[in-house]
Amino acid sequence: MAGKLKPRDVERETRPSKYSDGDGLYLVVASATSKNWNYRYWNGKQRWLGLGSLKDVPLKDARLARDAARLRVKGDRSIPGVDIVQEKRAARVEIKITLPTFEECATIEVQGGLIQTHPGLSPGSPRTCPLMVCLPIAKADSVGHPAGGQ
Repeated sequence: MAGKLKPRDVERETRPSKYSDGDGLYLVVASATSKNWNYRYWNGKQRWLGLGSLKDVPLKDARLARDAARLRVKGDRSIPGVDIVQEKRAARVEIKITLPTFEECATIEVQGGLIQTHPGLSPGSPRTCPLMVCLPIAKADSVGHPAGGQ
């Protein structure tokens, strides 16, 4: 298929490949049931920005999303262009840094008295029952202790 894609062709295509719609928009067919829209751009190196699945994003919306992404990448007179993929990666890293780990949450809960460990064991002990650390007191009492523990 050369040139602009047609809605009917998009629905019928099942051969695994990348089909260009023009201006960096591609339909990536991985299998008969896996079709996704991607926007390819260059920002020092080739980048692929996922725009969504064909099931969720029709051709018309994919073209609009491509145009919006293109404006962000290229920028204009007042706003410099951005690398959208790098921006998303930085946001993911920032979220990972701000979220507490499971261990930090469990420590807070145990210290607050909302969750109890098995009687006679300290919360940091390697023999602490995971069920006792993870369940609220009422549920932990009804579950009991797993086999093999004290």
